[in-house]
Amino acid sequence: MKRLLVLLSIALLLVQSHTVFSAGFDCKKASTKVEKLICGNSILNALDEMLNQTYSKVKKQLAKKQVDSLKNEQKKWVHSRNKSLCKDTKSCISAYCARLRTLQNVLVTPFLNEVNKSFTYSQKVIHPGLIKEFEILSSDYDPPMTVAVDIGASFKSNEYSEDIETSKDGWHSITVPNEYEEGAFYKYKWLGKIKQDIHILKTLSWEGGSMVECSVICVNFSIRNGYDVNGLPSQRLTMNVVKRIAANSGSDIKLLDDSIICDGSESVFY
Repeated sequence: MKRLLVLLSIALLLVQSHTVFSAGFDCKKASTKVEKLICGNSILNALDEMLNQTYSKVKKQLAKKQVDSLKNEQKKWVHSRNKSLCKDTKSCISAYCARLRTLQNVLVTPFLNEVNKSFTYSQKVIHPGLIKEFEILSSDYDPPMTVAVDIGASFKSNEYSEDIETSKDGWHSITVPNEYEEGAFYKYKWLGKIKQDIHILKTLSWEGGSMVECSVICVNFSIRNGYDVNGLPSQRLTMNVVKRIAANSGSDIKLLDDSIICDGSESVFY
């Protein structure tokens, strides 16, 4: 909690040079002990404002019956906040962060459902550069150093701005900058998924020489705790590497219920 307070405080000091945060209610009319606590603390001010904005977004996404249920749930939370959750600044920040993450999960879950169904995010192809993060050098034997990447953030990042070419047979490829070889590339093909929503990808990479490197990358998706650019709570949809299997371009790959067979060798997922 101490580390959380430090991170939030630093972030808010930076942000407040550009933005004035205000609570989700009129602080001029603050009358209760909790309302005065919120209005008198810049972190709680920002969290309360963010909570109200997130609550409004969630309402727009839900059907009427679900909205009624959400309203009742929020009223109960406000009652608990006023009665017991906000005993002091630390406990109040903790309560707000927990409630924010619960509401944010509602907003992120549709993207999780989509990516597990079609391996797309907001109807767009997952960038090959993200898959490439999970690769290792052929001379290395340790697991990949990168174990998870933020899908939502990557779609807004210039780091993955290369144009994606998609072939008729389902390969998604990008050109890889290489000062020695023209036409260097990295590509992947989604082969399907097995139980536990583990997605199986075949990848091909060439950055010079006579050899095209190939591997089978196995990934899943999850919603994780994170923070936004201002240091405030933000639930993140991440792609996580589960396993990497060395292969070759002509490898025979079969998907079973809870395992895959690559060139006759079975890999089971626990």
